[in-house]
Amino acid sequence: MKKTLVALLAIVSVFCTFCLTACGGSKEASIAGTYKFFSMTETYNGETETTNVGDEIYPGIIITEDFMVVELKEDGTFIAMMEGEESGTGTWVKSGNNVVVTPTGEGNDEDETVTFKLDGDTLTMEETEEYEGETYSSTMVLKKAQNSNTSPSTTPTTAPTVTPSVSESSIVGTYKFFSMKIGDGITVNAGAEFNGFELTEDYMVLELKSDNTVSMTVEGEDSGTGTWVKSGNNVVLTVEGEAETYTLDGETLSWTFTEEGENYEIVFKKAQNTPTVTPTVAPTVAPSVAPSISESSIVGTYKFQSMSMTYEGVTQTVNAGDTYSGVTLDENYIVMELKEDGTAKMSTTLAGTLVDESIGTWVQDGGNVVITIDDEPEIATIYGDFLIIEGTNEGYTNEVVLKK
Repeated sequence: MKKTLVALLAIVSVFCTFCLTACGGSKEASIAGTYKFFSMTETYNGETETTNVGDEIYPGIIITEDFMVVELKEDGTFIAMMEGEESGTGTWVKSGNNVVVTPTGEGNDEDETVTFKLDGDTLTMEETEEYEGETYSSTMVLKKAQNSNTSPSTTPTTAPTVTPSVSESSIVGTYKFFSMKIGDGITVNAGAEFNGFELTEDYMVLELKSDNTVSMTVEGEDSGTGTWVKSGNNVVLTVEGEAETYTLDGETLSWTFTEEGENYEIVFKKAQNTPTVTPTVAPTVAPSVAPSISESSIVGTYKFQSMSMTYEGVTQTVNAGDTYSGVTLDENYIVMELKEDGTAKMSTTLAGTLVDESIGTWVQDGGNVVITIDDEPEIATIYGDFLIIEGTNEGYTNEVVLKK
């Protein structure tokens, strides 16, 4: 398990906390462009370790090229982004084979600068400092993105979608808590624990009635009543005199709001007469008797469906199609192929690029499959077409769900 996250944050903080004054010097248009994280080599306590794009720095946490992005503009200014958030602005100049940037910001020393070594399409920043009585040195490499001279954005550009017209009668019904997204990446699904509490689907319930009245309950207690009205592809709820706009998408209502500087999105799903099973998570209750499973029925290719990480009562879930740390994780993010000859192949793909591929073996053990790759066996549970791998590491509880 890599220990680089603290080091990465430490070196990035050195870059991001400086402040800017205009510097003299020459600039070249060919240098202008967007430079993204490529690698970091660090030495601490006599040990050297390199982290590259695509490496796993914590269970389920992959370092991507968008971890650190610096755009050098032709007008001599720059923008720095860290994990999709703006972390600094300032000016830059070319000085020999170096690029000197001077960030600006409240509370920073305007005499501070950061020097990158320029080598073709790469910028390299070296830093040495004392950390807990030991010398820590690091080298971060940023690589110029091809055909990219626009500012990195926190919101990916997507094509507009067209939602069909929805009648008010079809909206009527009971909507129950489905998920809550906090900030950029933490999602708590119904049934998960959050801060020591289990958030069931009855945690928050909205009832939209045919007479255009609405009632809201939180943890089974009445939280208010009011009215609702359809407005285009939205539903406006006015409860206790306060109007809030919910986005309507099929059988879900999504409420987005900001509180104390943090962005939230709460999703409600319309209750059906018969309960449904969300395909991205394992069944809540395992059958008391495992169904008989033949090896031939297990053979096949299983692709990434979801990944959950729980630490100190907080569960973070990433589903196929979600954007995480600036990269969209599609079904090919993790692919496990279980072959008839008992061999197994696992691959990891990020942004269409294969970053890892490993070969091993697999064997059935009742309702489980034991997969051994690099001499490390992992036990996966079979639930129909789902392959579920669970584990713990350094206080984290992890669950990866793959679908056949």
